[in-house]
Amino acid sequence: MQRKADQLRAEIASISELLQTGRPDRAFKRATKAAKKWPKVAALPRLAGISAVQQQKPKLAQTHFHQAWQLDPGNAELIQNFALSLVQGGDPANALTFLKKIAARGPLSPAQQFIRALALLQEQEPEQALADVEQVLSREPANLNAQILKADILDSMHQWQDAVDVLMALVENQPKYLPGLLRLAKSQLGLGQLDEVLKNVRVVLAQAPEHPEALELMAGMPNLSFDDIAMLQTGISKSLERGTAANPEDEVKLRFAAANLARRQKKHGSGNAASGRGSQAAAQRVRILGRAQRERLRQTTGRPFARHEHRAVCYQCPADFRGRPAPVRHDAG
Repeated sequence: MQRKADQLRAEIASISELLQTGRPDRAFKRATKAAKKWPKVAALPRLAGISAVQQQKPKLAQTHFHQAWQLDPGNAELIQNFALSLVQGGDPANALTFLKKIAARGPLSPAQQFIRALALLQEQEPEQALADVEQVLSREPANLNAQILKADILDSMHQWQDAVDVLMALVENQPKYLPGLLRLAKSQLGLGQLDEVLKNVRVVLAQAPEHPEALELMAGMPNLSFDDIAMLQTGISKSLERGTAANPEDEVKLRFAAANLARRQKKHGSGNAASGRGSQAAAQRVRILGRAQRERLRQTTGRPFARHEHRAVCYQCPADFRGRPAPVRHDAG
């Protein structure tokens, strides 16, 4: 018995090491194989679920997290894993149903309330989502993810100034927290505070020059300086050349940024010869997503992708749509 227990611990440690060293495909194979040998050990399907998340396969993650939860239904971490995989897989209704069953057993933890708020926001119930995230912050005032989610909810309710106030407080306490700076820039864009948007995006790109979302946001801004354009060209080119996008959606952001930059250079000129050559080279490397790429993104993320939807960086759209999603679609070209 002791020998089998030692083998199990060693197997779990090996799979965990594969995940930590960025080899989720191998971790998944090891975890699923080990789960057949030890079918009553919840840690193994949980590790398989984590590896599926790292491979951007939310539906597969749901299956394995559900198996793990069934083996250990009282485990709070497994409850969170499964509920979050439902939300990330585009199934917020089932996530809410699941969390309702959990809530019937006792109060939800802050992490579980946070996931419920995410699901409620996806279900377009922002008032209830805001109530949940306020409760999370009352119990965990320093929860950065909850503060950003609160700003997301306020934005969805068109309360852009309130969202900016939340994010300004976050950035004052955590001035080097890049997700907070980037999220603040998006809310400021909704208010038309373009100088502030550029200032915050520049800070992000100074620390993370190849950040896909920051590059996409800056590429859609008017009145960029030569230094801004050079920063865009370098970040986009290096990211696409090295294939550093963490997932297909990041690759989409980079390609939109490159397309916006190439269109800007074609329309307005580069301002100098070196910049012009850089934009032409970037344009040659970049293609707006074709049918095959869109299908790959749909299969990976579990949802379809239109060539362009209203985004914070869209300047072809009415001003009241900037900084928030909208149902109208148009071609990005």
